[in-house]
Amino acid sequence: MHDNAITTATFRISPASYAVIIMCRWLAIWWWAVAVLPLCSIAAAILMTDIRYLMLALVLVCLVIPPALLIVYYYYALDPKARVNIPPHSVGCDGHTLTISEYAAPQPDSDEENDNVDATPHTESTSPDDAPVAVSKIPLSSLYGMRHSRGNICIDLDNRTIPPMLIIPYSAFPSSASLREFLAMIKN
Repeated sequence: MHDNAITTATFRISPASYAVIIMCRWLAIWWWAVAVLPLCSIAAAILMTDIRYLMLALVLVCLVIPPALLIVYYYYALDPKARVNIPPHSVGCDGHTLTISEYAAPQPDSDEENDNVDATPHTESTSPDDAPVAVSKIPLSSLYGMRHSRGNICIDLDNRTIPPMLIIPYSAFPSSASLREFLAMIKN
């Protein structure tokens, strides 16, 4: 990278917070598909004055829709371009290229550590001697868009309706000035 490159601290996104970001984007587009069957069932219950249709709506909301949304999560989270969000990594930008350096995940000290317990991004402590396991370089011209979501920068890596995203928390930047400079590099 060049001398004026901005590099984040090593961080990771918990699967739970990644799921929230995916579900918010998916439900913003497809909310009507999730709501149509329960609403039709409630309307039938009101029109026919039959409680069985209310029970059907309850079954749809509690037993059918949640597993369907889990399939949506796995579809988007297991995309090869989006896999970089979960293990520890750092992101750098030099004005022309986005560099993603992945590091080996530290082994948990005990069984009490669970990836889904905390929904906030975790800053990982790696020494400067730790070499990245993989380094990906993405030209800025090949990025498809950028959004801000719940204290994160979501960079679209594809042109699909809900593309695989690289998620960078604001807290991964050393200062707010470096965050602003990073955003200016990405936008240009």
